Amino acid sequence: MSEPERSAQLLLAIRIRGTVNVRRDMRATLDSLRMRKVHTATLLKAEPNVLGALESVKDLVAWGEVEVETLARLLEKRARLAGERRLDTKYLKDHLGARDFRGLAEALLSSKADLTNLPGIKPFFRLSPPRKGYHVKLGRSRRTKSSVTGYLGKEINGLALRMV
Repeated sequence: MSEPERSAQLLLAIRIRGTVNVRRDMRATLDSLRMRKVHTATLLKAEPNVLGALESVKDLVAWGEVEVETLARLLEKRARLAGERRLDTKYLKDHLGARDFRGLAEALLSSKADLTNLPGIKPFFRLSPPRKGYHVKLGRSRRTKSSVTGYLGKEINGLALRMV
């Protein structure tokens, strides 16, 4: 697999495996990436320090470049406010100035907004296990849960949509 392209501004990282028999430094890395539980996703900037952290936990996490449609769907279905309230269009218009979820997703991807700086929105998404399993089709081969971790590129979008 090749490294993420330099033009990619935002990465989606999903934690696939737990921390049983995992070194302490890897647990600390997962904690700093805001992935404290299995099936937790977070948006990260494609910076060298973040890519290094993802490489150090590549056996526990899957990541790749997120697309607008996937990000809009994640925001609509899985974004939460303080108190576990769902993010709705009224909150978008009143507090964030976005007209809909796609507009917020485009602002996040173009670096006009940052998920960690948005008021009241939690910077991670709690997902469910993927429908029809962890199979990710790459080329001619299929990958199972044991090998779906690591850098997936654009294939992370299909996995994330099955987990929403």
